[in-house]
Amino acid sequence: MRSYFLILSFMLSTAASFGDAIQIETFGPHSTCTIQVVGSPGQYTGFDVYSDGILTAPVRFSSKALIFAKKVKSLHSEDRDTLIFDGLTAMADSGLELENSKIEVKLQPQKYPEVSFTLHIKNFDKAKWQSVIGVQPFHFLNIGMASAEVWHQHGQLFPTPKADPFPLFHDLYSDQHRISSKYNRQWSTTPALGSQTIPVIGLWSPQKLMYAAWDFQATRSWDGTESEIATGFCNRLLTPQTAAEHRKMLGYDENGKLRELPDESPFISSKPIPTDTPAQLKYAADLYEKEQDAVGYEKFVALVYPAGQPAAKQPAYPAKGESLISHARLIYSTTLNSTTDPNQMLWEIWQNDNATINYLLQIKSPPSPKNIEILFSTIPDYSNENEQFKRSIAPLKEIVADALIKELKYFRMDGEKCCFWVIPRPVTLIKQTTFTPHSSLHNATGWIHARSLIDYYRQTRKLHILPILDGVLNWTKKAVWTLRKSSDSQDFADVSSGPEVVTFLLEYYFTFKSDFDRRTSALQALDLACSYTFRNLSVWTSLNTYTNFFTPDNLKMLIDVTVHTGDQTLYQTLKQILNFKTCDLCSLNLVKLGKETSTDKNNKMRVVVGEKAAVIISQTVPNSRIDKYRCSGDGDFAFTVRSNRNAIELIISFPYADISTKSVVIIRKAVSRIPVVEGVNIHRSAQSPSTLSISDVQSGDMVVVGNPDIASGEVLSSE
Repeated sequence: MRSYFLILSFMLSTAASFGDAIQIETFGPHSTCTIQVVGSPGQYTGFDVYSDGILTAPVRFSSKALIFAKKVKSLHSEDRDTLIFDGLTAMADSGLELENSKIEVKLQPQKYPEVSFTLHIKNFDKAKWQSVIGVQPFHFLNIGMASAEVWHQHGQLFPTPKADPFPLFHDLYSDQHRISSKYNRQWSTTPALGSQTIPVIGLWSPQKLMYAAWDFQATRSWDGTESEIATGFCNRLLTPQTAAEHRKMLGYDENGKLRELPDESPFISSKPIPTDTPAQLKYAADLYEKEQDAVGYEKFVALVYPAGQPAAKQPAYPAKGESLISHARLIYSTTLNSTTDPNQMLWEIWQNDNATINYLLQIKSPPSPKNIEILFSTIPDYSNENEQFKRSIAPLKEIVADALIKELKYFRMDGEKCCFWVIPRPVTLIKQTTFTPHSSLHNATGWIHARSLIDYYRQTRKLHILPILDGVLNWTKKAVWTLRKSSDSQDFADVSSGPEVVTFLLEYYFTFKSDFDRRTSALQALDLACSYTFRNLSVWTSLNTYTNFFTPDNLKMLIDVTVHTGDQTLYQTLKQILNFKTCDLCSLNLVKLGKETSTDKNNKMRVVVGEKAAVIISQTVPNSRIDKYRCSGDGDFAFTVRSNRNAIELIISFPYADISTKSVVIIRKAVSRIPVVEGVNIHRSAQSPSTLSISDVQSGDMVVVGNPDIASGEVLSSE
């Protein structure tokens, strides 16, 4: 029996306008994938993607059926089924004219649908377009999701107004909205895919477990035809209205009386709302918009052309004679909950697809992108790394802990007890105008507070702190996105917030992993740290002429989580990043412990080790590596040095562990124990108990710290 089949079914329909149902179906990556044509003969407007009968991705060729296909046909071959929407045309008087245009949807067993598009712009009239659809960019291939809480762009997560209206609607930073377009705040900015680190645009509803997106990674790897195509999110398509239509939209009848509204309406009451003045009318309109946002009205992501300019007051439009030809995969999921992450799912898909990403990760010394020195202007400094110990130098006073606890907000989500801090942004003077701070649970500062309470608990072991830490962990499982932590920019989720969350999760894990009552929660925290690392992993998925938007804190986050989880996707990604320009890493931020050693400065290697892996993050010793890495516990590890040089100085860090009192042994030629003398060839620092340095190490030496299981311990990943 074939693993895939084509269904051309002609079914009776209760509404003749829907015409005959045409669909193709096969076994997808997770389930049965069905693609069903939407529209009627002569006017096919899109298609719906079903996963095991669940509508996962409703795709429309455009908004308001402005673009439709005159005919559709299905093809069957031995390895795929195909739907071809041919004769694409545009609604009369829409301002858009197409010629020789089509969209193809290909479905293969065990793969996501592949969609290719060819749009030849015969003519485009901006005035007509805006008269029909309003001040909207030219957009096509919409994916809708009414329940979406976030959209996924640049590899980052941004809250839709359903989850938080502030970033899209109310941010006034420097009069230049960070994520909303200047010409229409219902739209996000629309950058070209060529400028995006992760070439994906999608929608995610963690509560509904739904995710759907256009994935252009394979396109970027194969032919780069996506680079000039832009992407964007639209909360609601506001089309031109007369005054009468506007009042009707607000809920008023032709006599000016408020119509009866449903009881579940969360914002508009049954009492009339005055609309006599422009201010009152705007107030009523705002209430209506909030109501529509609450029910997720018309949320979609789309492909846009051309890319929007940040300072433009009007959207850009295609020129006569332009052609848009490219292709993408339609990625979907019905199991993506709040403790997972779209980036993590995508990287796993790419790593399993030889045609897209694997060959990139196997490159040992890829060419350096331009301006890569921005990425490596500095690297993580583990000399002051372990904040849990660094802060213990000045223990928190009880009054400080009590003040933090007093400000906590307690609540329940999905039956779990949560607590966190509602942080108001400070009132900031921008262009001599003050604006109201935005208070939110989605703030990075809260995790900084939580880390302080973890320190306080470690110092005092006071039991009333435990349910607070558990409540913060429960909230972290639900938070999904994080607003910027800098007080002078009230805007979107920002990758610079990731390290704050991940550090809390790792500190929770190392504090409670041996606690019988919290062992399960500690393991959840470690898994979440991996998820949040992917969530904030804004690195180029291919070699590119642009630099990575990757700060030292984010690099440290990636290193810490990689060595403690051993996640192979993170491990391979880290190798790719560190291979970009190793020479820039040679002399930056090398830890200084005790007195300067006699070791040549060009013979230094920095190694970061953890529970599941080890990496070299800085070295001036060419062709050097470590192998046979084993770890049996916090700070108990061993590895062998391989190099073409001798008299190497190793600077070793085990994040979140205290190795300041661990024994150190060097075994040479598998038998000889080389004496190590504190202050001579081994140096430690009270300010960095997770780090030590060992000098005069030779190739072939086994370095043993603490009491690892060398004989039978598992050999872990190392580089």
